[in-house]
Amino acid sequence: MYDYNWEIGTFFLSKEEFKYACRTHAVHSGRALKFLKNDKKRVRVICKGNKGNCEWEAYCAKIQDEETWQQVNITIVGSIRLG
Repeated sequence: MYDYNWEIGTFFLSKEEFKYACRTHAVHSGRALKFLKNDKKRVRVICKGNKGNCEWEAYCAKIQDEETWQQVNITIVGSIRLG
C-alpha cells in the first residue's frame, strides 16, 4: 500500500473501503490521519503527518443513485508524496 498511486477518479465499492485504503496507507507510511467529513455522501481525510509535517487531503464522494464511491480530489501541499 505504500506504493499505491492515489488518483482522482478511483472507484471504491463503499465508504468503508476508501477509509480502509487511507488507514492502510497511513500505517505503511507512518502517518496519522484525521477524518474531517464522514457522512452519507462524502468523506474527507487529512494527513496529520509524522510529527505534524505532512499536509495532504483526499475527498471521496458517493455517486448519485449508486452504491459506488469515487475519489474526486487530492490536495498535496509542499513536497509530500502520496504513494
